[in-house]
Amino acid sequence: PIAFIAAAVLSWTCMLKDVAVVCMLFLYLVLVAWLISDVYYIQSNITLFTMTEFHVWSLFTLTHSLQICNYLKLKGHKLGGIFKFRQPVLVLRDPEIIKAVIVKEFSSFQDNDFHSNINIDPLLGRNPFVLRGNIWKESRSKLTPAFTNMRLKPVFPVVQEVCSDLMEYLNESCKSGKECLVEAKELSTKFTADSVANCAYGLKQNSFKNPDSEFRKYGRIFLEPTIWKGIEQGCVILAPRLADFLRFKFTPTEVIEFFRRTIKETVDYRKNNNVVRNDYLQLLIQLQDKAQDANKSDDKSIPWYKKFTDEDIAAQALTFFLDGYETSSSALTVVLHNLACYPAEQKNLQEEVDSKIEENDGKLTFDALQTMSYLDMVLNESLRMHPAVPYMNRLCTKPFEVPLSDGKTLKVEVGTPVVTPILGIHHDPEYYPDSRKFIPERFTEENKATRPKYTHFPFGEGPRICLGMRFAQMQIKALVSTILSEYNIEKTENTRISDTYTDGLSICTI
Repeated sequence: PIAFIAAAVLSWTCMLKDVAVVCMLFLYLVLVAWLISDVYYIQSNITLFTMTEFHVWSLFTLTHSLQICNYLKLKGHKLGGIFKFRQPVLVLRDPEIIKAVIVKEFSSFQDNDFHSNINIDPLLGRNPFVLRGNIWKESRSKLTPAFTNMRLKPVFPVVQEVCSDLMEYLNESCKSGKECLVEAKELSTKFTADSVANCAYGLKQNSFKNPDSEFRKYGRIFLEPTIWKGIEQGCVILAPRLADFLRFKFTPTEVIEFFRRTIKETVDYRKNNNVVRNDYLQLLIQLQDKAQDANKSDDKSIPWYKKFTDEDIAAQALTFFLDGYETSSSALTVVLHNLACYPAEQKNLQEEVDSKIEENDGKLTFDALQTMSYLDMVLNESLRMHPAVPYMNRLCTKPFEVPLSDGKTLKVEVGTPVVTPILGIHHDPEYYPDSRKFIPERFTEENKATRPKYTHFPFGEGPRICLGMRFAQMQIKALVSTILSEYNIEKTENTRISDTYTDGLSICTI
């Protein structure tokens, strides 16, 4: 038995050695592919897994410092190369090349580099973010009307109701004195969970009185890290073929079932009781009715994306929730943190809010929000410092030649991932000196004119720009304006000016 074990160990050792040699040879050939192409290769020492922070979003975003550092290594180059395991990835730095990839030559880079198998993860697989080609185009054209200002304006009173719930919560918390301590992220997630559930589906949650409301509960299940979830989601992002083989999915099963059940019950109630609301879910119901009228036969050859079934409604409802809940709450937290750390800028914004409310007979209106230029600057600067996503990933869908500095061109082959490093560009000292400082005046019309256009894109850019951008901006602006109309926001001894915003803030009555 000992001899057998020794032989087995020797056999495995030899095999591992052979595998290592093959892997090294393969990586060498991949590196040579970049070198032959005259692409500047960024060497990076990245530890993907650490025991202190095992979380899928760490794999996806790494850290601010690391991303900015890698971006700055490209100084003097229009683009560069990195590796995602064995796959070469093109990283863009030049605004004109970025413009070509995400706008002018969009047809050559129209797909996002994110894979989700619709048969394994049926709701995420229908998300416009992961859809590709003509299926994405058709889905996008159906959903775009839900996010025009014409659609958003009637929803604004619902956002104001949630703002009133929040103010009631703050007033109750502060009634014992002139100030109260609140956790900014907690406050923001309660607000966005209620705002999205009410505006999109007509479901009132009141998370300020019920911290365990269902939408917040399942939002946490989706987003909070666990070791197994990190393995599954990390595999989906980094090794999609392996994820499909293992039937890993990005969306937890209980979240899928919750949205299927809740949205179906709500849709059935509306149809059975002739309830019509001017919200996102109503648009989805209308799309389903149109699809059913157009496809009255039971022809099985009709593709899934033309049928618009209950599964499609649940998928788009989940998409709206995830985009409006976590992305908006993170942005809102950053804004509140910046205002607490920069009292002079907070005072400037407060004066603008008070002035606009006074002009509108003591009311905060949808139209008034659209005219608050300093509020726009505050939001743009906050999202510059900490964009919702740190980079845009595209896949080359048609061969394309990128012009290089020396007059040569680089041929980008179909299937090559192309990355626009949003966070790095947002902190490039060439465009934003003292980039760590909060300076809203960077976004005056005069200052914006001094920078190339494609150096600020917190919601993405081009035909794939975030669909929910206007809704996100509306709910963030509404809440910030409502709070500042009655309270000051101050730092506490625990508040740090750092890359993360989970510390306490002090809300003080004016």
